[in-house]
Amino acid sequence: MTEIADNIAEKIISLRVKTAMTQQDLADRLSVSRSLVSLWELGKRLPDDASISKMAALFDVEESYFYDEIPKNGAAYDEALLIEKEIKEFTGPHGEDGQGTRRNVKLLEDFLEGTGRRDREIFLSRYLDGKSCKEIGYIFLMSEVGVRVKLLRIRKKLRNFIEKEGGRI
Repeated sequence: MTEIADNIAEKIISLRVKTAMTQQDLADRLSVSRSLVSLWELGKRLPDDASISKMAALFDVEESYFYDEIPKNGAAYDEALLIEKEIKEFTGPHGEDGQGTRRNVKLLEDFLEGTGRRDREIFLSRYLDGKSCKEIGYIFLMSEVGVRVKLLRIRKKLRNFIEKEGGRI
């Protein structure tokens, strides 16, 4: 999935093993299925905000422990550059006449149009307005960690959309 998902997976495994818990034990304590815990540990799914909070309390760590490798300085700008790079990889370089730029903007607009209102507003708050995850969390009544997870999921959807639609525009 991503480096962040792999990082979170390693931390879940490490904490679970240190406390001599099985996947089923952890699942029972979090009120989720064992298969979901397995997907987290494989890095194929990200735990939701509530699960992160419960795991942090269960293992006596801060919620931020699970995300300590997320860039902190200029992160919105860096993430926006990464999104732009990913779009260019699938749609080709910018043409001298600006065709590439228009095509990439159209692709992003199409993606955002098909995204739910709340996700779209969170995405634009971060990458257009440059708001911090903490500020976005305050606006949308979410924790900072919850905003980070939401943005990761939106970016994954964008990558999937680009792969599917990128060549058609």
